[in-house]
Amino acid sequence: MKNIEKLTLRLADEVKAKNGSLFYILNGIIEDLGYIPEEAIFQIAETINMSKAEVYGFMSFFRNYKTYESGEKFCHKIVVCKSESCEANGSKQLIEYIKKKLNIDFGKCSSDGNYFLDYVYCFGLCASSPTVMVDGLLYEKVTPEIFDEILSPFLDKPDDINLINLEHFAEHENYMKTKPAEIIKKGEPLIFKRCGNINPLSLEDYLDTGGFSALKRAVAAVKTDGDKARIFFLNELKKSQLRGRGGAGFPAGVKWETVYKEKSEDKYIICNADEGDSGAFADRIILENDPLSVIEGIIIAGLITGAKLGYIYLRSEYSRAKYIIRNTLDLLREKGYLGNNILNHGFEFDIDLIAGAGSYVCGEETALMESIENKRGTVRQRPPVPAVSGLYGKPTVLNNALTFAYAVFILVSNENLNNFLSLGTLNSKGTMPFQISGAVKYPGIYELPFGITLGELLSRAGAYNTAKIVQIGGPLGAYFPINGSFNGLKLSYEDISENGGMLGHGGIVVFDGSIDLKLRLLNSLEFFIDESCGKCAPCRIGTVRLKELSERVLNKQNADENFHIIGEILESMKHLSLCGFGSGVYMPLKSLLTYYKDEIFGA
Repeated sequence: MKNIEKLTLRLADEVKAKNGSLFYILNGIIEDLGYIPEEAIFQIAETINMSKAEVYGFMSFFRNYKTYESGEKFCHKIVVCKSESCEANGSKQLIEYIKKKLNIDFGKCSSDGNYFLDYVYCFGLCASSPTVMVDGLLYEKVTPEIFDEILSPFLDKPDDINLINLEHFAEHENYMKTKPAEIIKKGEPLIFKRCGNINPLSLEDYLDTGGFSALKRAVAAVKTDGDKARIFFLNELKKSQLRGRGGAGFPAGVKWETVYKEKSEDKYIICNADEGDSGAFADRIILENDPLSVIEGIIIAGLITGAKLGYIYLRSEYSRAKYIIRNTLDLLREKGYLGNNILNHGFEFDIDLIAGAGSYVCGEETALMESIENKRGTVRQRPPVPAVSGLYGKPTVLNNALTFAYAVFILVSNENLNNFLSLGTLNSKGTMPFQISGAVKYPGIYELPFGITLGELLSRAGAYNTAKIVQIGGPLGAYFPINGSFNGLKLSYEDISENGGMLGHGGIVVFDGSIDLKLRLLNSLEFFIDESCGKCAPCRIGTVRLKELSERVLNKQNADENFHIIGEILESMKHLSLCGFGSGVYMPLKSLLTYYKDEIFGA
């Protein structure tokens, strides 16, 4: 008990009651002990002035927090990915092999006590799937044969438990062998030019490649002209028609302008790097290889809107990005790019890094803010929108990582603005990092202008002749057949929306003819049930009922009646759910039922 009290007090002192303090304390205890002891909950609550029920409620929302000693701390921990992109490349067969070989199931230790098996829905290594983590190290393109090679040292010496310290990820040779240059394919890059070509922890490399030009331009202008300069840059951003790259595609300039106009002593900037969509990995790549471009955008947003504090909210699976961002922020404080007197111009702004704990729905902006406030990550009813009443009820800019990087590119110069406007379609300007994975020869990021057709992108990526289906926009995106009609589909916000889908984060997963669509449907429904925050009835109850009804139809029970009820539930979720997660369930299920109903359920 004394050791737990000492650990808790140390972690609480380190975080100094900052926003997101519960994440910091709980993550620290997990890293040290592997679970959260019951006696620690009272100590945490007392230390940060919360009730024990509030702390426990927060913990129980996130899958990374366990209140019991499962044994995984003392086993070789194996974590496999269950995402769409891994499934498209054989993870189903790999999971079956691992379970049989080790006589193990998810959430349990093997009978010999040597292994613990768990899963995640995505590691963000979709271009190298299937992916498996063993003792903190990620292995790519894993087959049963490769899995045997990974485990061979442990089989020889089963008692040699060697957990790798996360802080050594950056140097460890076995961590993510696929290099950025292999992932970023030929295109017309605006924001991915540096990735793989500079040291992400080198300020000199960033400056030598034009880094901080936009910030220096903005700081100098605001120092001289004040609000007149701020309005100028807001108008430049609005003129660019930059839309948020996180999914909804809301105009970034409008969001920043709203926060600027709000009268409040406290304002916040949040970078949403909780990249949970299967098939999406652009945030991970840019944060691991060019984090300063994102951070520069966050600082500029603070300067323009009048905010003094920003956050990078990072998903828990991105350990390497966490290591790099943490060190980058320390470097920027040391060099005068963060703090009380940025670039010696009297501008005050700082950034905190908050690592999540395993919740897909916390990628939704209001759920994300709730969790920073030490609450369960449930969504808020809107209006008001976050730009008016966001974190702690204060005006908040919340954009994803890529949006901040694009803002930096645009605000460097008028030439860059015109270049951005010259690319794309009428309502989707600039480029998009299309992330393609699955049944293709050349998976990776293709940063290309909006408007390229699906067929053209599939051709560039070398889609297999057996390619049958694509899912665009992550687990809440629609499925489209690969055929003559949809090959001509333009990849833009407006065109995909008109065809019953959404572009989302730009992730595209390709499935070949071997895909088991019954399994795909059931896996999707399990994901929706697991990740629903549970706040609104349409989503909390609807996801469970959809799975029950689908299983009944698969078992040939009252098919017509149950299909009718499925349709009613989907419509209710689409129109009555509080957030985009609940309403988004409609899209993948509706498209599967539209194009593949007979194949899934039988004629």
